[in-house]
Amino acid sequence: EDPFAGQAVLEVAVQLLLHPAQSIGVRSLAHRVGRAPSTVSEVLTRLRRANLVDAERVPTIPDLFWSLASVWRPVSADVASLPAPSDSALRGALRIDDSTDGRTGWALTDTQAAVMYGAPIGVRADHPPDFYVPDLRTLRRAAQVLGPVADPSTRAATLKAAPVRATCAERVRDGKACESWPMARPLFVALDLAKDPSRGREILAQWTPPEPWARVW
Repeated sequence: EDPFAGQAVLEVAVQLLLHPAQSIGVRSLAHRVGRAPSTVSEVLTRLRRANLVDAERVPTIPDLFWSLASVWRPVSADVASLPAPSDSALRGALRIDDSTDGRTGWALTDTQAAVMYGAPIGVRADHPPDFYVPDLRTLRRAAQVLGPVADPSTRAATLKAAPVRATCAERVRDGKACESWPMARPLFVALDLAKDPSRGREILAQWTPPEPWARVW
């Protein structure tokens, strides 16, 4: 039995890894992910059988992270441009929301976000950013409006459809750079880095995010 069959498992695993020291009740988990308690209970049973959570619903670290990383495959698209900060109409149409009060919007991730969280990465100043966007519909619309690229080296950014809602709903603002994009939480940045079996895993081995974030890899 594959413990990661179905969308609900991704959502539950993310919540467990975002709060790795907590024993979260089934009903609380169900409320957070918008699922029936019976569905969440069945997911937890499968994760328990796979030794990825314990009897108190506390995740097994780093096993749950790496199991999630193996099935974390966001759909992505390279785009030729990004909306200007002054283009509020286009930014609204593409669901770019710079607030971090729980509203859903684009979230900076991967290399640039990892640098801002203190990961040991050398990166050029002009390295194209990576963003999670709220869903596939937003990704398709953004790719159409912002233009595709034939050569990835000429991209203005890479956009990824968020595999779970929390990716773009629970964003963080870098206090040192108030003009910067809201960032995905370190968990999602680490899941992106984990896709690179050599460089990414080497970076993760040396990276512990600052408090209040927990290292779960």
